[in-house]
Amino acid sequence: MICYKVTYLNNESFIVNGTAEITYKLNEYVKGPALHTERGYHPTAFETLKQAKTFVQGRRWIIWKAKGKKRITPLPKMLTFWMVGSVQAPAPLMRGGTWPKGTLMFESIKLLEKVVKK
Repeated sequence: MICYKVTYLNNESFIVNGTAEITYKLNEYVKGPALHTERGYHPTAFETLKQAKTFVQGRRWIIWKAKGKKRITPLPKMLTFWMVGSVQAPAPLMRGGTWPKGTLMFESIKLLEKVVKK
């Protein structure tokens, strides 16, 4: 399924780091770390480019057109800062709020092409 993945400029996870961090690759599917996938948490992306742009306002990032494989539904409960290890995210996410609008979760995601870079 085509989706939109937000990463830092080095292609690393935009929301999490530490034990949950993922380095995404061009044209190669990557999965999340076993510590988290075993608990039902997998890589995420957005359904639309507009949703991805809304989420990343004011930060340095890349939005990629990506492809997700084996979509996970329904989304599991949002993790909190203490459950993930370290989170670089808006306050509602750090408090264990709701997933941002348009969030999709997949067993694996591969980057296809850069769409927007800031």
